[in-house]
Amino acid sequence: MPTHRAVHDAVRAVGGLDAFSQMLTQAEAAMGVGEGAVVAATRHFDEAVRDMAGDVVGAVITELAVAPLPQHAGGDVRAYSRGMMAAMVRMDLTRRTADLRAQLQRLSPEDEGYDGVFRQLMVIEQRRQRYSGYERG
Repeated sequence: MPTHRAVHDAVRAVGGLDAFSQMLTQAEAAMGVGEGAVVAATRHFDEAVRDMAGDVVGAVITELAVAPLPQHAGGDVRAYSRGMMAAMVRMDLTRRTADLRAQLQRLSPEDEGYDGVFRQLMVIEQRRQRYSGYERG
């Protein structure tokens, strides 16, 4: 869906999950670890994404933010939310891996930046493996 793609693009433009993690870390430093910091970081991230998206897509983001979560009667909203976040993390790690592999293919091992790109790829691969372990465990 083009609208959902535009929302995804706005999230990526803001910095994706890394940006949210940084906002959460800042909120926790200011407010302490807890629900208040999560709420503050979430609001800040939502505002940043809506600002990046513009008026039309921003309205869609607002609509998505207040829409009820799809769930079965007696369903576990926490499990649904974890599943959605897991899908976003997997998608982000997959995209980063693909971008870095494509960059490596364009470089020769003798190129100055090759080692740096290779190290970045290894870090992302390690994150992906750790994340897959958390998901299973």
